[in-house]
Amino acid sequence: MKCFYKVAIFDFDDTLMATKVGRVAALTKALSDFGYHVTEDGIDSNWGKPFDQLISSLAPNIDYKSFYKHYSKIMLGFPPVVQPGVIEVLQFLKANIIPIYVVSSGSRDLVIQDLERGDIAKFINKLWCFEDTEYHKPDPRTLKPIIGTLETNGILPRDAVYIGDSLSDYHVARENDINFIAVLSGMHKYEDFRGAGLRDENILVSLQELL
Repeated sequence: MKCFYKVAIFDFDDTLMATKVGRVAALTKALSDFGYHVTEDGIDSNWGKPFDQLISSLAPNIDYKSFYKHYSKIMLGFPPVVQPGVIEVLQFLKANIIPIYVVSSGSRDLVIQDLERGDIAKFINKLWCFEDTEYHKPDPRTLKPIIGTLETNGILPRDAVYIGDSLSDYHVARENDINFIAVLSGMHKYEDFRGAGLRDENILVSLQELL
């Protein structure tokens, strides 16, 4: 594997970690404890929203603070799974002094909890979650704080690469002139990315193909 970029930006959910499988079960259990009965289809249709919006969509009028505290405990019963090839790719980037940024629609404390339990928090240089920006995917301004950090470090957007599993990831990267690599570990398929204009060589089944 060779690296032609000065910074690597990763989406979190289903790119670095297989969160959807565990999160669907954890959300279903936690919401049930609060009297809300949701289906997997209902979660799927709202997946990718900022965490607070996800919860308000699934459970209107819920006591968010109480639910958040309960859900963080429920999550402990669903160990996070690191996606294939992630550790090796992160090790390579660290060894080559390539900063690793992570962006997520999730809540900061919950994302950190997963990163630490998956033993990959140690690789991450900087993390942005939904609390860190007023804009959210697919709004290109989602990456405004990251672009600002790149500029502060004298790095142009075109010298960075964004790696994600969704068309929203592709959209925000493209609109900010950041290179993009898709991994087919999420809800979107090869045909979705090709139809959106992404080249074959930029579509990977998993991060293992980068090695």
